[in-house]
Amino acid sequence: MRWSRLRLLCALAVVTMCASLTFSQASAAEDNTSVGGGARAVTAWAVAAVGQQQGECFPWIRRVVQSALGISIGNDYRLGYLQAGAVEVTPQAGRAGDILQIAKDSDTSPSADYAGLHTALILENLGGGKFKVVDSNSNFDGIVKIRDGYDPGASAARYPGLSFHIYRLPERSSTLPAVPSVVPASLTLGTPGSLSIGGGAEIAADGDCLRVRSIAGLSGAILGCLPTGMRVTVTQPGPEVDGYRWVGISNGAIAGWSSERYLRPIGASAVPAPAAPVVVAPAPAPTPRIVSGVIPPRGIGLIVFSGGTNAELLAASGCPAETASF
Repeated sequence: MRWSRLRLLCALAVVTMCASLTFSQASAAEDNTSVGGGARAVTAWAVAAVGQQQGECFPWIRRVVQSALGISIGNDYRLGYLQAGAVEVTPQAGRAGDILQIAKDSDTSPSADYAGLHTALILENLGGGKFKVVDSNSNFDGIVKIRDGYDPGASAARYPGLSFHIYRLPERSSTLPAVPSVVPASLTLGTPGSLSIGGGAEIAADGDCLRVRSIAGLSGAILGCLPTGMRVTVTQPGPEVDGYRWVGISNGAIAGWSSERYLRPIGASAVPAPAAPVVVAPAPAPTPRIVSGVIPPRGIGLIVFSGGTNAELLAASGCPAETASF
């Protein structure tokens, strides 16, 4: 009995010590606030765009990450991060370079569109659930701004069903692209005198058509394939990814990213004006007639009339007006 009790006490001691050790290791991992070169690159690219018109928050964050790290975040507001290799961290562990995502856990699909949906990049963890962030479109104006004291918990609580998550992107050991002084509006498109923002371009693909992708890079989903010779408008500059310089284009029906290599400048906006609608003259009305059936000299008959007025029906039937009844 003594040995059994002693063994039980030792076992409890070992379990307690192991549990404490595991908790300490987890706490140490969570408290790791060192910022790597990748996170610094992402924040630098984002801050360099402050004051610029960059549109909606989530697409802008995806472009920044693509430009800074060459990592493509998918279209889903949760799976997009995880598929890109990001991990979720707690608000206490959030640090510069992490991404704040407010969304409904029940609907993070690419088609999600509801009040309160927002994406921001952390610049500093201020503690108490508040952060210094940089984001776009916070005032529905498409402008990139830095906000101090941003509270994602309070922002999510304004709308039912919303919550927030913090995602940390994987570090890249390869050489990171240099950060321009202004991004991405200052990125040049090829040589001077070539493509220009708002200008026109003609598809000059090696094959039959040029693929238009959802994001810059070969990993982007193919939205369509525009035939050689089609004219498009260049909408925005993009990064150099997978060996290609990417630009935003639109033909009025499809808007996305394509390689600059397969576009030929043609001057002003190249999207042709909509063609005048084709007016088809209405077919002439059919001549009123008896389509089928026979009217007997006396009695009741069943006929099919092609349509018209009572007078036209009377004329087509051949019945005397004083005896006919329809």
